[in-house]
Amino acid sequence: MKTGVKVLIRSEVRDARTDRVLRSRKARSNLVFDTALTSLATGALNFASFFASCKIGSSAAVNSTPGNTTTFTQSGTTITASASFFTAGMVGALFKYGTGTGGAEQYIATVAGGGLSCTVVGAGMTVGTPTAGTVWYVAQTALTTPLTALTGGGCVSYNYVTSPGSCGTSFPGGVNSTQITLQRTYKYPVQSTSYSVSEIGYSGNTNNDGTCNGRLVLGSPDTIINTEYYVVQIVITFTVSPNTPTALTNVGTGINTAGNMNFQYWDCYTVATSGAQANYQTSYGSNQSIMDAGPPELALFTSGAYSLAANIAQAQIPGFAGVTYASAQGSAWTNTSLGVGVAQTTISFIFSTAGETLYAVIIGGGLGTNISPIFALVLTTPITLPSGTFQGNLVYQRQITRTLSN
Repeated sequence: MKTGVKVLIRSEVRDARTDRVLRSRKARSNLVFDTALTSLATGALNFASFFASCKIGSSAAVNSTPGNTTTFTQSGTTITASASFFTAGMVGALFKYGTGTGGAEQYIATVAGGGLSCTVVGAGMTVGTPTAGTVWYVAQTALTTPLTALTGGGCVSYNYVTSPGSCGTSFPGGVNSTQITLQRTYKYPVQSTSYSVSEIGYSGNTNNDGTCNGRLVLGSPDTIINTEYYVVQIVITFTVSPNTPTALTNVGTGINTAGNMNFQYWDCYTVATSGAQANYQTSYGSNQSIMDAGPPELALFTSGAYSLAANIAQAQIPGFAGVTYASAQGSAWTNTSLGVGVAQTTISFIFSTAGETLYAVIIGGGLGTNISPIFALVLTTPITLPSGTFQGNLVYQRQITRTLSN
């Protein structure tokens, strides 16, 4: 399973007496931090809790440093700059060749040579032609200078605007959309003195501190005087795949898992028009939101040929009462020895089967054998189950990705 994350932030300054918009900015994308990607993958955050609050600060510290006129070459894991460029503060950041968001990603491990070189994590590569590059500060975990002294909550707001169009959930692609968009609008109280905002973040907590999951740096500050109040709107779009039947080559041991797989329908946390967290669809039992929360269960479908959904759908597909065997919930999601934004669960099972034919493997939530078929693998070659003990482990992995910006 793969999920892409795109976040847009826009701000407004409104008149405190009339609520009229006095100044506004266009929506801009921003930098999602590494820790946020991994928290989404492990279920520590879900789609809605990812931006439970908004936080504001006064620092204009950059999210990235472009090479501009500096170019780079590489031999193995050593990158050499044409002029002094690298600094100690870049350790843990991403280096990318190209301009903007282009190029392969490599994490900076050390800086040497008076800023003329750095070493990166991984196998490395050869880049003989001097090429442009950018360093992205993805290891950040907070705003640089949060406005904690503001009255009425400090730098954090979870005061959601509930007028029509302010908060909610939508599917930009329609009924069979591959994307789901969650939106919240936050309001800050009027202050007795003016203040300026140069950075905006979004967080899974409501603490009056700078901790956040991503950060936008404004090109120029928003200044709010004592007759005005500040409003921030955050829109997050999650793109889930596979969203059409996708071929899987055999990755099994002792069983041929080749077949076609797909998400059958949406099952995740969403945002209500009140701004509160809500559930979209309901898996059977307590195991809800398989896309973005707890580990799923596994079920064996032996009732005949399984018809895989052509697209991920909004409408819930009923659970199959005729599923013969179902496992317990998988182990807790873990990121150990995996990359940024990657987590996996191991679903262990042991069944006493009776020679049935296995047509499909279902991943979902449920009670007993009443499983919601949220994710399905239809086998190319159905398998005859043993008459006796059938046991094994299925490793289910998900990856959260972003496009670097701001």
